[in-house]
Amino acid sequence: NSAENARFAYSETYWNTLSFFGRAVYSYKGRYVLTATLRGDGSSRFADGNKWSVFPSAAFAWRLNEEPWFNASWISSLKLRAGWGRVGNQALAPYQTLSNYGSIKYPDHTPGNDASIIVGVVPSNLANKALKWETTQQSNVGIDFKVNRNRFSFTLDVYTHVTTQMQQAAADKMANFMESAMPSAPPPEPPDPPQESGCKVIPFEKVG
Repeated sequence: NSAENARFAYSETYWNTLSFFGRAVYSYKGRYVLTATLRGDGSSRFADGNKWSVFPSAAFAWRLNEEPWFNASWISSLKLRAGWGRVGNQALAPYQTLSNYGSIKYPDHTPGNDASIIVGVVPSNLANKALKWETTQQSNVGIDFKVNRNRFSFTLDVYTHVTTQMQQAAADKMANFMESAMPSAPPPEPPDPPQESGCKVIPFEKVG
């Protein structure tokens, strides 16, 4: 009878996040622009003491073509940029900071029991209350310039980023009380700064 072999399962998962965000921009005569941002994020996925984290960032831009001593008329715009900031990631399953349990079935080979099925309870993971927000820090410098009445533009960026408190599984399952945890991994070695560049050309329009 298929009805006798039917299995039913039900589960619910709850988690919440709350964020605050603020930004301030200061510009002096259109030459110097400073931007500061502060963001606070909280997540119920982490244990008390690690639920909240703050992620600041700052950026500065200098428009050299707005300086009174700048006299290269063939350059329409020339801007130097620098930035630094942190962002967070909560990419872990809910309840990883709590000990969870699951059911297991195994045959009882005790003589006289005819290998009947016994249902037991085993830990599916061990609580790890040390889990924190995964944080990526990035720094960059760049230059933008346009020439010939903005018909030709060029952008160059050099940046580096490092991620800390990486969330990774140390074990998939627990069997016979094996260890299972998601530790905070040490930061990786900083890679060589990557570079990005772009170029845009606007063709001359035919006049007449």
